[in-house]
Amino acid sequence: MLYNTSEVFSEPVRLSVFRDLVFKKYFFVLFLHWEDAVRSAFYQLLAFKVLRNKRSSLVERRSSGVSVVDASAADQTVLTDRLLSTKMEAYVNMIKEQDHKPELVYFAPDLRVYARRAVAQYQSHLKRYLEWEVRGLKEKPPMLEIS
Repeated sequence: MLYNTSEVFSEPVRLSVFRDLVFKKYFFVLFLHWEDAVRSAFYQLLAFKVLRNKRSSLVERRSSGVSVVDASAADQTVLTDRLLSTKMEAYVNMIKEQDHKPELVYFAPDLRVYARRAVAQYQSHLKRYLEWEVRGLKEKPPMLEIS
């Protein structure tokens, strides 16, 4: 449901839903879920729906130095995307770190068994995203059917 409705959220609501709910509360549990279909649905949400701007444009804009004080509505979207993008990267890096250093405890140790496969699957969804972006399509693809 979130996959099909996230575009209607205002910026403050979108930030709250993704930062406070999806990332802080459910990220590790869903990213490292034992069921492939649950992970796949979550990765599609992360790849296609969390950010409103194309990922390539965020990388280009990181050096532009937009300040929060003088941000227009469009800039506010970019700022939210940059924040969420940074959070996503950080959480994925935490999974990689704990996988290599089990003494770290970012997520429940019993989920570590899924870490490598989960990261690889997520990267395949990011690859699908980049292929979509290169094609220059405006409409984001529907969620892949999960079997």
